[in-house]
Amino acid sequence: MNSVPDGVIQHILSLLSNARDIGSCSCVSKRWRDSVPFIPSLYFPRNAFDSAAAAAVAASVAAAADVAIGRMVAAAVRLEELVVYCPFSARPRS
Repeated sequence: MNSVPDGVIQHILSLLSNARDIGSCSCVSKRWRDSVPFIPSLYFPRNAFDSAAAAAVAASVAAAADVAIGRMVAAAVRLEELVVYCPFSARPRS
């Protein structure tokens, strides 16, 4: 893994857009994590934080999701596309 050029790692990551997949790849090594800011697109699907939702209440899950999304977007150096699906429920009118 150490002999793979940074450009190849960045190309591999550029083929991914799902933020969960990119996050998983960033756990491979420090070099992979350091290449994450160079991805061109981030996609946070509707179920991106479902596993966290099972363990916590909705408000804290939303806050954790905001932090995770903010961290990845803030670190992006060449982000060209950002897609975030935000589930919401309409409040009944009184």
